[in-house]
Amino acid sequence: MTCKKCGISAKYGSDLRLTSNSTEFTYSTVKEWYKAQTEYVNSLDPYALTEHPVCTDKAMLFEVIPYKRKIPMGEVSLALYGDKITATGNNGLTFSFNDVSAIAVLGRNKLNIYVYDKIFQLKSHKRFNAVKYMNLYYRYSNVKNGERDGSYLGI
Repeated sequence: MTCKKCGISAKYGSDLRLTSNSTEFTYSTVKEWYKAQTEYVNSLDPYALTEHPVCTDKAMLFEVIPYKRKIPMGEVSLALYGDKITATGNNGLTFSFNDVSAIAVLGRNKLNIYVYDKIFQLKSHKRFNAVKYMNLYYRYSNVKNGERDGSYLGI
């Protein structure tokens, strides 16, 4: 794998270890890397991340009717904030974390957002990182519920 932003690359070997040609990549196992990511997310103050997007992506938006069908709502531009996800486009929506009951990652590039009695799904390209949206939602929920050091981030 290679980070498109910084260029650091790492390989996951048959020995279940991570190796990199960069001294900046210090993780030798996926568990170490995951622990560092969890600690980073749990160090964030989501209330300080509400003015500007943490990240942006493009995705297809669907409303999911369980066991029946998905209704396409068009392509949207996503923006992740510390307290919401905005999906702007022809059928844009704002998913305030106060209205969301759960967020789940499905497969590699799909994200379900449960809002009241509705389910919305975001599906994007193969490099889409749905986990970051879920992690920040659960970080917000933990802080809101007084669990400032809570480590549950949806996984």
